[in-house]
Amino acid sequence: MLRILVAEDSPSARLFLETIMADYGRVESAVDGAQAVELFQQALDAGEPHHVVVLDIMMPVMDGLSALIKIQEIGRERGLDDEELPKSIMASCLTDPDHMMRAHYECGADVYLTKPYTQQTLEEALVNLGLIANPLGEMEEL
Repeated sequence: MLRILVAEDSPSARLFLETIMADYGRVESAVDGAQAVELFQQALDAGEPHHVVVLDIMMPVMDGLSALIKIQEIGRERGLDDEELPKSIMASCLTDPDHMMRAHYECGADVYLTKPYTQQTLEEALVNLGLIANPLGEMEEL
């Protein structure tokens, strides 16, 4: 069972993510990046690190990109290697290439989804990250 961290300041978007992700594991939710970092630390302290984090970019207190950088720093400080760090999905209404490139290359995001996204898009991201089997059982074309 996956341990999933969702950080989204919009209540409706957070509920959407929680509902979809609950099919794949235990979901913890945060309303901003700072709370996400705190929940990540608590999970490490409990010996139950998250397998995946889904972060909105534009959030109050701490944005998702800053939260991802901090989560990765904390994980490395605690001795996690790159394979043990949680996979990361950034979700944003920002569609410009500069934000996408920054998320991937400067912040280490594994996936960048633009809003609005669908359940299928989110599930495809989880499949591509190797976190779940293809829910439709179909072979992926190479």
